[in-house]
Amino acid sequence: MNNVFIKGKIPDLNLDRKLNLHNGSLVIVKRKENIIGIFMVVSFRDNKNKYSGSNTTSYCSLVNLDNGSLAFEERCSRSTTVRRVLNHILRLGFSMPYNPDSKENDGQMKDYDIDYYGNGAYKIEIDLG
Repeated sequence: MNNVFIKGKIPDLNLDRKLNLHNGSLVIVKRKENIIGIFMVVSFRDNKNKYSGSNTTSYCSLVNLDNGSLAFEERCSRSTTVRRVLNHILRLGFSMPYNPDSKENDGQMKDYDIDYYGNGAYKIEIDLG
């Protein structure tokens, strides 16, 4: 290759990277290194009784800190992967029967990644200007 040069590191997206989501932690979603959303992990609440009383120790929800809304209505496993969280946030959906580790949407996630910050690893500044 004499005419093509790459400067900088090509990001290595690992969709199988494990995440363990705890209440109060932050999930930052990036697209090509630009932040497109910041979400806080909260306990899952089945307000529509869709999941017959799912246990909040196993499932959570993500709240969009920019507007205070839930990122998605379905439950999210606390022990999960980058692939599964991006499927939820990007609303790519799942084929049936449900396979949380399906790679069918991986091509649509190639420009995205997630940074995860646990409790105590970040500070939030509130400007009441």
